[in-house]
Amino acid sequence: MLDGCRRRHTRQDARCPITLPILTSLLEFLPHVCNHTYDVVLFRAAFLVAFFGFLRISEFTTSSKQGPVTLSKNGVSIHLVLKRAISFCGLPIEFYTSHSFRIGVATSAAVSGVPDARIQAMGRWASNSHKRYIRVQWQ
Repeated sequence: MLDGCRRRHTRQDARCPITLPILTSLLEFLPHVCNHTYDVVLFRAAFLVAFFGFLRISEFTTSSKQGPVTLSKNGVSIHLVLKRAISFCGLPIEFYTSHSFRIGVATSAAVSGVPDARIQAMGRWASNSHKRYIRVQWQ
C-alpha cells in the first residue's frame, strides 16, 4: 500500500528519450569520447542492446567486482561515457541518463504505431506504467 501511495505522488520525469536519431549520433561520436577501439566497440554494443532490448541498465551491467566484467552499474564508466557522448552531440547532459534508452525505445515504438500491449510486453512492464515512458513530443 505504501508503495502504491509513493507511486501515486511521483514528480514529473524530466529525463529525455534517446530516440533512434540520437542513438545514431551517439554511436557516431563514440570514437571521439573513448580512448580505445575496444571501448568504442563495447559501448556501441551496450548502447544498441540497451535501446533495442528495452533494457534497464541493471539488466546488462553488474554491481559485482567478481569476474571479467567491464560494465559496472556503480562504476563511472558507462555513465561517464554516455554523458560525454551526449555532450559531444550538443545535448544537455542533465536530462539524459542510461534510462533514456528505455524511454527512447518506448517512444519510438509508440510513434511507429506499435500497440500499447506489445510495447508493454517488449519492455516487460507488469502494469500500464510504460505509458509514462512514451514522450511523443520528442519524435
